Amino acid sequence: MSVFITVEASRSEAVAISRESRQQEIEMTSSFHRAETMTEIVSLLDSNDSIEEIMAQTLSKLCSYLQISHAFTCRLHHGHLMDIVVQWALPEIGKLFPVPTDQETCWFLGNQKAVVISSDTQMNAGEREQLTTLGSRHLSSMPIVINGMPRFYACFTENRNSKVWSHR
Repeated sequence: MSVFITVEASRSEAVAISRESRQQEIEMTSSFHRAETMTEIVSLLDSNDSIEEIMAQTLSKLCSYLQISHAFTCRLHHGHLMDIVVQWALPEIGKLFPVPTDQETCWFLGNQKAVVISSDTQMNAGEREQLTTLGSRHLSSMPIVINGMPRFYACFTENRNSKVWSHR
């Protein structure tokens, strides 16, 4: 009986070690992929391409890494309008803004801090309607601050799957 208990304890320990090893492998792969993506993005800074092309490539790499279907960078002007500086989308999704200039400002822009909207976010009917019109289920908007003021906003949206995003 004691041999059986010893063998079973050894098996349980081996299973636990195997699980821990698998988790470490997943974390290392994720860390490597993140570092690789960041290296690719930083290398774009040495590019002779236009800033718009660099921004589009950066959004593409970020969306690919984060598995997000759409991203755009915009600039607010005249208090209620925005221009889409650059946007990226999965080919099967298509662009959210066919006309990039003088769009009505989205309600989630104009903040000094990041805004994160998930499937469980509480919002009023008008806010929900604007997201529905954009075809967006989830969104994250972050100000790009220059000289202490938000001059642009980087926005990432998910149009395919339900996700719960947070400010992590």
